[in-house]
Amino acid sequence: ALGRKLKPASISELYAFIAVIVYSGIVRIQNSKKYWSTDSKWPTHPPSKYISRTRFEQLKRYFKISNTEDERKKFESSKNGIDENWYAKVEQLFSSIMNMSQKLFNSGSNLAVDEVMVRFTGRSQDTYRIHNKPIPKGFKIIAICGHDGYVINAIPISRSRKGNTKDILIDKLTYTESIVVRLIESVLTERKDIVLYCDNYYSSKRLFNYLRSRNIAAVGTCKSHQIPESIKSKIA
Repeated sequence: ALGRKLKPASISELYAFIAVIVYSGIVRIQNSKKYWSTDSKWPTHPPSKYISRTRFEQLKRYFKISNTEDERKKFESSKNGIDENWYAKVEQLFSSIMNMSQKLFNSGSNLAVDEVMVRFTGRSQDTYRIHNKPIPKGFKIIAICGHDGYVINAIPISRSRKGNTKDILIDKLTYTESIVVRLIESVLTERKDIVLYCDNYYSSKRLFNYLRSRNIAAVGTCKSHQIPESIKSKIA
């Protein structure tokens, strides 16, 4: 089926293609072929009415959102010692989605930061393996969300490549702490009652002091060794 001659895609086909991808993320089926099943024992899935399975798989195979000429220039630069953005092939689309998310977001006072795993089981030097997670292996994205789980902004990070370190790193903060600050900076409004919630992976005295200096409150879980001795003595 994929061997059929590829014809130019229309705008309506691209909308249908994206609709199937979004729908499959909401209505999860182990075998993707079932989205187009005509068997009465399976439900009818609306997006499949607008694009055939063959056409969807064909577009999925050849779909490309990055500029080939820009890729070539970045590749030549990387050979000269300049570290390339590791997610360059999707960076334009990713940035566009994040920019729109920030425009549509009506800021509340409660924000949360946490990692999001995008499942990928192939070979890549950029994936993470995190045990005891629903998705134990894949690409890692650190996201800042509203109280309802709405993703406002996010930064993809690589296990081995840190091509954007110079743009993110803040003096006296670690790389992870700097990412948290950069994410907060991208959503700061005129509100003076912002509270950030996070787990022990992001909690640190250094980060919380920095946020306090910016009039941002923070609440986080922590392990016993993360608690300063001065506080331990008060709660002992």
